[in-house]
Amino acid sequence: MSKPVPRSLPPIRRARRGRCAVGRHVAEPDHVTDDKGLVRSRCQLCGADLVRLVGRSWIVSGRLG
Repeated sequence: MSKPVPRSLPPIRRARRGRCAVGRHVAEPDHVTDDKGLVRSRCQLCGADLVRLVGRSWIVSGRLG
């Protein structure tokens, strides 16, 4: 019988297009809504600026416009 291999966390990779360096963006709990109806926050893991429309998913703010 072979020994079980201990599970470990995957290494932190460089950020790919639209992805957090750790894997998936996690928005901070405090959100700010601006006058255009956009909800703004930051990623808890990498600090990226995140934006979303009400009822939509989070996107990185640099991808707008």
